[in-house]
Amino acid sequence: MGLLKLLVLVIVAVSVKKIESKSTPLPGTCTHSSQCQTGECCRDINGYIVGDKTDSWIQVLSQSGTCQGLAGHNEICNDNCGCAAGYVCYRTVTGACCPPKTCWLQADADKDRDHWNNCTPPNCFFPPAANIGK
Repeated sequence: MGLLKLLVLVIVAVSVKKIESKSTPLPGTCTHSSQCQTGECCRDINGYIVGDKTDSWIQVLSQSGTCQGLAGHNEICNDNCGCAAGYVCYRTVTGACCPPKTCWLQADADKDRDHWNNCTPPNCFFPPAANIGK
């Protein structure tokens, strides 16, 4: 019975430590873009947005990042963490579910959107699904 109590105490201590680390990031780091200055987003070392809800299937495993400027060409973005001037946060048609939105030049995004909005067989076909059931 004493071993069980010790195990419970260890689990509680680890849980409390995780909660503390999420609410008070280390100096120079962030756990959510709201901790950054206006025009900055919290990103991990790979450029993924940390702590913000995204509309992507990608789940960021990092629990902290650094505050960085708005996303540039082909960098990941979302509604809370937008793109630098001249770019728009856009997701093209890929045939796979829910890739992240990335920053595109406005003219390129418009051209791509027009292409897919006017895509009808037999002149144009949507991309194949990434998982074709093999």
